Amino acid sequence: MKSKKKILWILGPEEYLNSGIGKYSKYYISYLNKFFDIDEEIIYIKAKSLKRYIYQFLFLPFKLLLISSKYEKVVVYEESLLYLALFIRSTKLIIIHDSRLFLNEEARTLIEKIKSKLFKFYKKFVNKYDYIVVPSNFTKKELNKYNISNKIEVIYNPIEFYNNDIDDDILKKYNINNIKNKTILLYVGSEESRKNFMTLLKLVKKHKDKYILIKIGKPIVSKNRQLHLKYIKDNNIESCIFFIENLSEKELASFYRKAHVFVFPSLFEGFGRPPVEAQYHGLPVVSTKKGALEEILKDSCLYVSNPYSVEEWDYKISLLITNDKLRKEIIEKGFNNAKRFTISRLGKKFKILLEK
Repeated sequence: MKSKKKILWILGPEEYLNSGIGKYSKYYISYLNKFFDIDEEIIYIKAKSLKRYIYQFLFLPFKLLLISSKYEKVVVYEESLLYLALFIRSTKLIIIHDSRLFLNEEARTLIEKIKSKLFKFYKKFVNKYDYIVVPSNFTKKELNKYNISNKIEVIYNPIEFYNNDIDDDILKKYNINNIKNKTILLYVGSEESRKNFMTLLKLVKKHKDKYILIKIGKPIVSKNRQLHLKYIKDNNIESCIFFIENLSEKELASFYRKAHVFVFPSLFEGFGRPPVEAQYHGLPVVSTKKGALEEILKDSCLYVSNPYSVEEWDYKISLLITNDKLRKEIIEKGFNNAKRFTISRLGKKFKILLEK
């Protein structure tokens, strides 16, 4: 039975709702709507526009001053909106996906440096929230340094598993040809510096006769995409690298099913959704152990000890291609690991938190 409790869930721009952060809230809202009366505050303005920032930093705070007291709880969907705590006049809950804002991480590009400065400013607002939700124990450990452990709840990222029929012609549809006997590597994610995507390009450069690399997702940092494209052109590996964006869930599932190995070279993750999605679709994973990845993936994949080592990436990938017994074992462990993150298992914990 649905509770009479009214919840306001503050989301970001509509076009970001299919990102990992967006999906986290989207899936929990879908589950929790059965128990609460949830209103969603979505920004229906183009994300990369001046109007969006005027709305987000001026109009939205004023709106919250007027309406937030009507709700028993207000949920803020990610850490870049921490400052909204100053304008919410009811019980406040923030979801912090990425603890990098509490770390002195080196920012490389101008955009990353700006974000780093903003996050350092936002730190002061974290203690103004009544509850803090994080997607991993790793992130909780980082935040505990700020003496707020009594407010923190670990609620893992829910994965929505679609049983869509796959598109057998998905590779042809996106003009991925000349595969021959090559191993198809799949990476899903952005091209932020922390994602370490350049290492995969160096891997393909060294073994251009061996690998095809499919990269799915927006770059987020455009300057890095430009650097990657230049590297690809300078090393004459254009026929081995494919960039794809804006896929449907069925298309994404089809790529997971058509690839041979999922590679995740990230240097920092607060959770790590894509490798878990890959595991559900029967794709074995090679990953780093950085951030929360070892906590999330456990023994269900092969790890590289040095994220920058092209030789180690090649060796671990080759094991999954040449050793059938190991490949089957990793696929089975991966599928069982993915089942830990179903919404039916995780949603109850979020429900209990909102009922407090």
